[in-house]
Amino acid sequence: MSAEKHPDKARSEIGGAIKEAEEKAAATSLAGKKADDAKHPDKKDGHESAAKADKLAELTSLLQHVQADFENYKKRTEKEQQNHVLLGKAMIAKRILPVLDTFDHALREHKEGAHKDNTDGLKRIHSQLISALEAEGLRPIKAMGEKLDPYRHECLEEECSDHTKGTVLEEIQKGYMLNDFVLRHSLVKVSSGKKAEKREPEIKGAEKKEGQKEGEK
Repeated sequence: MSAEKHPDKARSEIGGAIKEAEEKAAATSLAGKKADDAKHPDKKDGHESAAKADKLAELTSLLQHVQADFENYKKRTEKEQQNHVLLGKAMIAKRILPVLDTFDHALREHKEGAHKDNTDGLKRIHSQLISALEAEGLRPIKAMGEKLDPYRHECLEEECSDHTKGTVLEEIQKGYMLNDFVLRHSLVKVSSGKKAEKREPEIKGAEKKEGQKEGEK
């Protein structure tokens, strides 16, 4: 029976032959790949090692970013906590400053009055209060004899004196600092320099001398 009389059978045989040929080619390719891998095992291991190295580098970079973000967050949180603590101390210290002013005023009055010998009790209490506040970072601002510093001193009055211009002559109200922060400026009186002497003009002085000579004649 010829192929012309049975076309479906012929097509089926041809398709089967093509499929068989494709399967043989695929098997040959796979066998060749296995043989190549068997001959060159380092080539396969190299690809796997490169992939692992890339993955490790990616994870390392991600870990470094996470660690840096955490360190920044930690520093920011610590700074905020310090600011809150400093703010709380400043609020408390501001409420206590009037008490210190009253103590200073009372001590001055006792020194100048009739009870100047009975100030030991006040001095002890004042000293204890100052020590407790200094332990929290409070300290008085130096003023007397210092050069006027607009960041620490506030000038309320100027006065002629023998001191250099800008020298603090009197501390009207004591100023305080809390750590590096000015809690209250010192109110001070400042020297404006020596008072200029009034001199008569030379021409008037010469005329005065000539008048005196004529009177003597």
